[in-house]
Amino acid sequence: MQKEKLWGLARADGSWLVEPKFQQVDALKNGLARVTLNGKVGFIDRTGSFAIEPVFDKAWWFVPGFDRTSAERDGSFGVIDKSGTWTFQTHYQQIHVAINYDHPATVFGWHFRTADRWGLLDLDGHVIIGAEFDQPIQQCADGRLDAYKNKEWLYFKADGSPLQPPDGRIIDASCGAPPPYILKIGDKFRLVDADSSPVTPVLYDAIFGAGRGVKNAKLDGKWGRLGPDGRWVLEPKFDYLSAGTDLLVASIDGKRGFMRADGSWLIEPKFDAAALRRDNATAFVTRAGATGVLRLADQSWAIPPRPSVLCDVSISHVIMSEAAGKRAILSQTGETWIDVGAERVGANLDFGLVTFLRNGKWGLVDTAGQVMVEPQYDEPVYFMPRQRGVAWAKHDGRWCAIDRHGHPVPGIACVDTNPLGRDNRFACKVER
Repeated sequence: MQKEKLWGLARADGSWLVEPKFQQVDALKNGLARVTLNGKVGFIDRTGSFAIEPVFDKAWWFVPGFDRTSAERDGSFGVIDKSGTWTFQTHYQQIHVAINYDHPATVFGWHFRTADRWGLLDLDGHVIIGAEFDQPIQQCADGRLDAYKNKEWLYFKADGSPLQPPDGRIIDASCGAPPPYILKIGDKFRLVDADSSPVTPVLYDAIFGAGRGVKNAKLDGKWGRLGPDGRWVLEPKFDYLSAGTDLLVASIDGKRGFMRADGSWLIEPKFDAAALRRDNATAFVTRAGATGVLRLADQSWAIPPRPSVLCDVSISHVIMSEAAGKRAILSQTGETWIDVGAERVGANLDFGLVTFLRNGKWGLVDTAGQVMVEPQYDEPVYFMPRQRGVAWAKHDGRWCAIDRHGHPVPGIACVDTNPLGRDNRFACKVER
């Protein structure tokens, strides 16, 4: 509890266990509470006595069930025990406990940072993986380690040895992903098990995950499907295969159809493009330049074909239509909701205003299709959660805050770069 800007510990009846004297104090964790006194960090026990004197510049709390934590003193980072004695010290920039949060949560080592790169130590401070990664290394439930470097995930065994062989790169062994994994060697692919032992030869032109335990693989220009044992579930004879385990899109001689997992056709190939929708009961299909929404059970039209491209927009559960370079927003039943002759249009309807592009400038239209702010901005204008009716708009090279009527918001200065740092534009296609 705080009193006159200082913190203490109170009993359940409101009496003081420790009178307020700390600048900061945590709740008791693992029998100790971290406190700050006169700018230094220490730990008190349940009686309010110091178990670790406040001599550290920084210290992290003790994770329940673990009797060590990281601390900094006089520019030296290291690990202390519950008496405050150093277990080991380093000259790294930072150390903090590495926790695997799968149930039950367990400590598997120490994250450390040096030269602004992250590595991993074992519990005694020995290096498992050197500091060369962009963020702390994570442990999977099966003990594998995931590390991120230069926009690429790399995978290691629990002892820090690479999961992939020196001449190859595993591309899909993230936490939670079951083996077999995809291994790329040069411009060819194979499948390997959890220990990187071969499941298939190195001969495929491409492989990607297609669902529970199956992979789509390309061989000699044709697609097929491999099971977990590396054997063909579907022989490689298709021009195209989509993901999906119970139902998938398959193409022969340039025409798409809908195939069951056992290789039998639900609908024979006859479409120029096709994509299953989220409900797995309907699909976008295109023939002769017209796209509609087909009910798969009886092949009736949920939305009759129209001369356009249709695609789902997941953020607002609407359908986008694109024809002759113009976009419109449709309901799930095909009713036109927003059509203002825009080359591009946003699809997040939650805030009542949608950004749209017309003749090279961006404006705002409401969900009834009425233009509220004429196109005048150089970039899309998004109203987002927690912005309290404020959006950022670019005009004459500057980003300025505007309200829902397009008026400048007083008291918020314009800036040179997009404060949101995002661009939500996407391509509308039947097949992604």
